Amino acid sequence: MDRTYSRAFYAMEKSIKALLATAEMEVSTHNGGLKQFNYIFIHKGDGSFTIEDYQKIAKAEQIRNVSDYDDFYIAGREETKQQIDNAEYIVNKVERYLGNEIIKVSEKQE
Repeated sequence: MDRTYSRAFYAMEKSIKALLATAEMEVSTHNGGLKQFNYIFIHKGDGSFTIEDYQKIAKAEQIRNVSDYDDFYIAGREETKQQIDNAEYIVNKVERYLGNEIIKVSEKQE
């Protein structure tokens, strides 16, 4: 379960990095990426992403840290299922956002 949990977190993390790349922002830590996502796409954003999106990713990062560094932590089946659902939600939302951004750029160029 722990590997599945980590992979779901990393899917979200890579999606966030793709978003940050559109803002010409590069980060070197997971926490740095999460903070910049919160600042650029939630606080200053256009409403496409919500505080609930941030909270899903933040919780995933917190549990990933515990599961990676605490030898006695084992993610349960339900917790892991929720993490996978959250990862699918975030990845799909980012894909839609990036697709819309590509369309906007294409329309400006025409």
